[in-house]
Amino acid sequence: MYGNYYAAYQQTPPMYPAPPNPVTPNPTYFARQAPGPNIYAPTPYNPTYSTRSDPYRQQQQQQQQQQQQQQQHQQQYQQPQPQHQLQYQQPQPQNYHIHHTIEQPRQSTTPEPSDVTCSSSSTSSTTSSPPTTSSTSQLEKEVYFYNAHSDKTPLRALLDTSADRNFIRLDRALEAGLELRLCTHLNFWAGDGSIVKPKYIANGRWRFNARKGKGGGFIWTDEFVVLENMPRDVILGAEVVVERAFLLPNETLRALGLSALALTKEQRKLREEEEKRKRLKQSLETRRQALERKARRNLLRPKHKNVVENEEDEWYDCEEDDSSVAATVGSRS
Repeated sequence: MYGNYYAAYQQTPPMYPAPPNPVTPNPTYFARQAPGPNIYAPTPYNPTYSTRSDPYRQQQQQQQQQQQQQQQHQQQYQQPQPQHQLQYQQPQPQNYHIHHTIEQPRQSTTPEPSDVTCSSSSTSSTTSSPPTTSSTSQLEKEVYFYNAHSDKTPLRALLDTSADRNFIRLDRALEAGLELRLCTHLNFWAGDGSIVKPKYIANGRWRFNARKGKGGGFIWTDEFVVLENMPRDVILGAEVVVERAFLLPNETLRALGLSALALTKEQRKLREEEEKRKRLKQSLETRRQALERKARRNLLRPKHKNVVENEEDEWYDCEEDDSSVAATVGSRS
């Protein structure tokens, strides 16, 4: 009974086949018994990592690329020099001719701003040739300045159409007797790029040194900016030159580039007569306003009552012995 059982058990194949040789086991045995990969094992250092996580590495690579580009650029533009020139020239760095090029002067078509600290006669024309002696003399005029007592002081004035205002030197303003006022609202750009901040301004009464028939009879009142350092006595700006162009000769207007304002003798005479009528009307209006102010003050002034003193009565005394009638005036006793 039991013999058949054991015989059947021995005939049943085992779950894991036994190795044919006890020394060399079957590889399927190790495949089933081997453990899985260890995820916690340290990974070897890889030098080729991404540059996004390392800004220092990225900066180094950029520097290397720039150096390579500069070397390539220098090799392209580097020109070999002859042997006979190398012994006379000092050693220069590579690509020297690129960084040290000679710039040609640019010719500007617009006139430069007026330089109040230096001569501004050259700014009146845009040509490259210097002004001639005749044109320079046409740009300067002799003027008279008047103080409060109507005493005149002769000065030399420069006609500058590129200046926005009128200027006068400080010592000349004091000599002419102008009343100076503090100036805190004006700034000017000089020709050298600096900012000029004037300290004083003044109103000046002046006229051209000419006969009455040639514009010398008109006295003008204009505002002048007072500067301490100025090569000219007076500078008359564009506004004054354009408005009083009928007082200037045509040669001066052509030298200033204002040929369109040149007038004939008839036109100049009509312009002077119109200016005279304008001045007469202004003087009459000023006189009327002054009389109205005076009458208004008289109306508002309180009237004072005249204090009448009690004077003694007068009487006549005639002497009877005297044949002639003598009237004497006396006071009662």
